[in-house]
Amino acid sequence: MKKSIKNDFENLEEVESILISKNQNLVRNASLYAFLRPLLFKNISGKNEHAAINLNSIVFQFIFLPITFFKVFLRLFFYKNTGLVFCTERKNEQGKCRYISTLPSLENSQNIVLRYSFNHFPKVFERAIDIAPFIIFLKFFSRFGFLKKSPREFLTELSEIYKKKYNLNLTSLLEKKSLEFFFLESFFKILLFVFSPKRVIFVSNNFFIPLITISKEKEIPSYEIAHALMNKYHPSYSYNYFIKKPFYPDFLIESKLAFNFDSRPFSYKKIIFTEGRKKINKDINKLKAEYRTPRKMLYSDLFNLNNKKILVIGQGGPTDELLLKKIYPHLENNKSNITFREHPSSKGNINKNIFLVSKKSLEDDLKDNDIIISNFSHVIMLACLYNKDIYAIDDYWYDALDSMKISYNKLKND
Repeated sequence: MKKSIKNDFENLEEVESILISKNQNLVRNASLYAFLRPLLFKNISGKNEHAAINLNSIVFQFIFLPITFFKVFLRLFFYKNTGLVFCTERKNEQGKCRYISTLPSLENSQNIVLRYSFNHFPKVFERAIDIAPFIIFLKFFSRFGFLKKSPREFLTELSEIYKKKYNLNLTSLLEKKSLEFFFLESFFKILLFVFSPKRVIFVSNNFFIPLITISKEKEIPSYEIAHALMNKYHPSYSYNYFIKKPFYPDFLIESKLAFNFDSRPFSYKKIIFTEGRKKINKDINKLKAEYRTPRKMLYSDLFNLNNKKILVIGQGGPTDELLLKKIYPHLENNKSNITFREHPSSKGNINKNIFLVSKKSLEDDLKDNDIIISNFSHVIMLACLYNKDIYAIDDYWYDALDSMKISYNKLKND
């Protein structure tokens, strides 16, 4: 059977069904399991890409720690009982955190901004407080400790099922990741105790599951800022076997930069549409109505199209290696019309002698090109709004794209 996200996700859900039918271990350990789930999915699927990490940045952040503690002290003195906002390192062209900058109420507020960046170089007078050194400490110490009895029994049962069904020995990996969950839980408890926030706001879900769970216990509202392609095969968002989801944040905030065509598979208490997101609702409904079955095209045919400007969307790391490997043989046919847009997490890794590497904003890149090539990126949805021809290169993700009713084309090798 051909590998696909749909088949791998069904295998993941089959294990969940077995666990629930045997006993209530899965329900009792819901938050821990949700934290482990993407790791389990990666091992089933073999999709083990990791985010880029700049070691120089990490060293610099450790050196910067005394200033970090001083900034924490100042924030405690001036801004106690405001919100905690967790952001990533990914910047827009203005040097601002790209998702938070789409929300004026956050951008202009006095919320305390904590940045969990692994390739950002801190500055003394910037607003964000870097917490990556603390996260690295937690990840390191999670490789050495011991689990309490209840989670150990649950993990043993989970590991046995994966060993029997898929011949995967995950015992050690799951124990280390579970310890990371409990260390993170302690870290977030300290943060909530120290800052006493009125709300917690963050970009991305899975990493913050311990924080979400604690926030619910303390009745602190939690908000997730939309950031990725969310679909019914996404292991961080779609749970069919959980009636109550203690690991789900209360609110999802969608902006004009990051949004969903369909939010029904997700269990947020409320989905908040920013003004920018509201303005594109009409366009989204129109795109849904115009959805068509994907067409197929050969690489050679696509790159021989005359006078068509092509934008290749990078996604960082091994994903880009796959994408470039498929494109290289056809470069000479249309090289002058191809632009590569680097992923923010791995800028500077593309050979500029091979591609024209974009220095423009995403909006300008989408406007200036006729064809958008991607592996699996949220940019596909933005390209839809610009009525661009979209070509996806990795057939593993086709089921996910189909589930979102995004009109796109499939690229095939000659």
